[in-house]
Amino acid sequence: MLSIVFSSVLGFLALSIGDHAEADRILRPLADRLDGLGWAEPAKFLVLPNAIEALVGLGDLAEARRLSRRLHAQARATRGRWARATARRSRGLILEAEGRLDLAIREFERALAIHSEMNNRFERARTLLVYGVALRRAKRKTPARAAIEEARDEFAGIGASLWSDRARREA
Repeated sequence: MLSIVFSSVLGFLALSIGDHAEADRILRPLADRLDGLGWAEPAKFLVLPNAIEALVGLGDLAEARRLSRRLHAQARATRGRWARATARRSRGLILEAEGRLDLAIREFERALAIHSEMNNRFERARTLLVYGVALRRAKRKTPARAAIEEARDEFAGIGASLWSDRARREA
């Protein structure tokens, strides 16, 4: 299991620096390995949402949808807030990539509602960032700017400099 932990961290780091190909190379097989082991608690290794984001970044929406269905099933089964929030964010990323901005924005808003019930500033900021980007694409500039700036400030406040820089670039 230690190799799974290390691999998930390496995949997350690749995603954090924007290297979707490397993140996918690490995370997709890891997601399938966990599935093969019968692992059904997505909050333990934090692999699926990151793998989905990498796949969306690569434009592989069919594979992203496959993993998203798995994440949603696990979120329903475990009823965990982290799993539910990241499942909504993941679905929103796919919808946004498909150009279905209104539906994506609703998914991000649902994810943010779940985040408000938990104390995970980093994941909430990640959702705020993609929400702001979707709002901007939908030509809703003022709320987009507010969401992206809030994400940037939250990342900076918790010392997530790679993500704070990413949000600064989006702003």
